[in-house]
Amino acid sequence: MNQHTNHILRLITLREIRGSFGRFFAIFAIVALGVGFFSGVRMTKPVMVKTMDEFMKETAFCDYRLISTIGWEDEDVERIREVEGVRAAAGSLSRDTLCENGLGEAYAMVVHSLTDGVNGLELTEGRLPEASDECVLDDRNRLDLELGDQLIISETNDEDTLDYYGIRSFTVVGFANSPMYVNFERGTTTIGNGSLTGFVYIPREAFDVDYYTEIDVKLEEEPEIFSEAYNALVDETQDEWEDLVQAAADDRYERVLADAEQELADAKEEFEEKKADGEQELADAEQELADAKEELDDAKAKLDDGEQQLKDAEADLADAKTQLDDAKEELADAKAQLDESAEKIADGE
Repeated sequence: MNQHTNHILRLITLREIRGSFGRFFAIFAIVALGVGFFSGVRMTKPVMVKTMDEFMKETAFCDYRLISTIGWEDEDVERIREVEGVRAAAGSLSRDTLCENGLGEAYAMVVHSLTDGVNGLELTEGRLPEASDECVLDDRNRLDLELGDQLIISETNDEDTLDYYGIRSFTVVGFANSPMYVNFERGTTTIGNGSLTGFVYIPREAFDVDYYTEIDVKLEEEPEIFSEAYNALVDETQDEWEDLVQAAADDRYERVLADAEQELADAKEEFEEKKADGEQELADAEQELADAKEELDDAKAKLDDGEQQLKDAEADLADAKTQLDDAKEELADAKAQLDESAEKIADGE
């Protein structure tokens, strides 16, 4: 195709555009809008991923969350910290709980313990708790509370939940975002209306339990989140971590079992001691009862003797009274005879 032909094609194209400019502009606008939207979508994902990655790195979001149905102890946490490739590990507690604001309104909240070095918080207002009766509240769901207000563990919780806390009233000292809750929905629960309203963070000392419900682990390597490198890291270490967690859980089970058996042995020994003491006390009581019965029999015999002596004394007294009455009668007769003799003498004179 020569230059003359190209010139003619351009003229024809321009003529067609001028002849249907409205249609051309509409098609051009649709194409431009589509290209712009496509470019925006292409750019949005990397920007969102980068923003999320920066947030997760700033708050040290955990790479693994190790959960055990029988709980973890400090030595389990220390064991995880010593694993090669681990930057930080922290034992933590969490429980779905009904909490009340100052108006008495109850909300289903997930209550977490504060951790050090992993799963930090991004404060939006206020500060982190410094006392065991202070808390940080979900910035997205503030429950109509302000700094300085009280958040209360509702008495409508079951006894197991209430016993879980050593403190049940907290002063709100801050509001924050958590890397564990990046969606608008906070999750589901078995309490309240079935949906979690938000999260609460309190110090470890506010819980009244001697174990952790999970261990949060942060690895040394930090590939970009959602990247192939991150997925590969998780895939490569998952089996190793599953084996490690299983071994740690087995050790924890053996310790719990050993403690339970020791408590059972101590209780059995205490029972045997109390049983022996009880048997001795029973024997002593039976001996005391026998001695008391013997004393009672002796007393009864003495009482019977006393009653007989009393009866004999009463009979003697009756005899003495009869004798006295007879003597009185004889005395009366003698007096009468004496009076009669006196009269006779008087008559003779």
